[in-house]
Amino acid sequence: MRFAIFSTVYSADRVLLRIAAAAWLCSASPVALAAAGSRVAVFPPVDRTGRSAPVEQVQAAIESSMSARGFAPLPRTELEEFFRRHRIRHTGGISDETARAIGAESNVDGVLLTSVDDWETVDPPRLALTSRWVAAAPGASLTWMETSAHHGHERPGAFGLGLVTSAEILIQRASEEIAGSLAAFDRTSEAEDHRRVPWRFRPGSFALNPDWAAAAASGPPLRVAVLPFVVDAAWRDAGDVVVSQFVRWLLATGEMDVLEPGVIREALLEARVIQEDGLSLPQVDALRALLDLDLIVSGRVTDYEAMGSAPGSPFLGFSARAIDVRTRQTVWSSFSFGRGDDRVGLFGTARIRSSITLTSELVRGAVSKLDEELRSRRPGEKEGNR
Repeated sequence: MRFAIFSTVYSADRVLLRIAAAAWLCSASPVALAAAGSRVAVFPPVDRTGRSAPVEQVQAAIESSMSARGFAPLPRTELEEFFRRHRIRHTGGISDETARAIGAESNVDGVLLTSVDDWETVDPPRLALTSRWVAAAPGASLTWMETSAHHGHERPGAFGLGLVTSAEILIQRASEEIAGSLAAFDRTSEAEDHRRVPWRFRPGSFALNPDWAAAAASGPPLRVAVLPFVVDAAWRDAGDVVVSQFVRWLLATGEMDVLEPGVIREALLEARVIQEDGLSLPQVDALRALLDLDLIVSGRVTDYEAMGSAPGSPFLGFSARAIDVRTRQTVWSSFSFGRGDDRVGLFGTARIRSSITLTSELVRGAVSKLDEELRSRRPGEKEGNR
């Protein structure tokens, strides 16, 4: 694929400042930032469901679960005062400036950002939460991310004893899983887990530039930004959910420095980048200058349905591509499509009832394939298909 070439000029001082911040970030110890006993600012969750999810109840449940595992949540009054002082309204991400400020002024080690990705109260209830830990320090380093998705009928058990009819139970269950995952976070085991992907979740099509892959495999960790996806589906927030899962699973490879979405949002606003139908090359140049990137991931959500044609059978389709910001060429692309009732076993086992779980697995499949290809080209290491 060939592109026309444009030129974009940015302040050299600004570029040097971004590079210096990136160098400082690489020297930090990211795992220690999420240790038990850390003081954490639990931001109000973002509602992506369109159904008026109980975000205050979710926030309180997460704070309680964090406290039970030794973390020290910032008192709500102090957090609200910080928001008023800095005029913060968007809590779906955090910029470098805000991360610096809350660390210095509130003496917190990190910020826990959460989105409610799915919510339904009628039988069967559904809930999905995605949380990430961002260091309250220069660079706003993203080090951990987890999704907890539950459906009231996911584990019916014998005589239906495992059915859940209360959404409050799912809130508590998801909050406990989020807090427990953060407390037990280990980057090595996380990286290993992301590669165990069933074939049903592998991308339907996949293309990779071999020259770029060989260079990327033998070089330092890639600095990656995941941009908003274009959405053709009726549910507009589907793009945010897919982006969130790409950030999560790219981070889980342990081989990439994935930027905090709030930092990217700030750069998009600063560069006045508006993505109406995908990313243009001048916009690629602008983001490279502001963020010192290696790779930009973007894409399109082509199909999305939370329940599908039959109850409990969601489906999703999306395409993704990655642009090398230095050569300004697409170096990786894939397309994935899946249904919750694909290849179900006897008595419906292996059926996926949560659309967020399906999204997570399909994105994990695409990222896993990319990671396998890069690892297979690494000197001294050969990664087989799993």
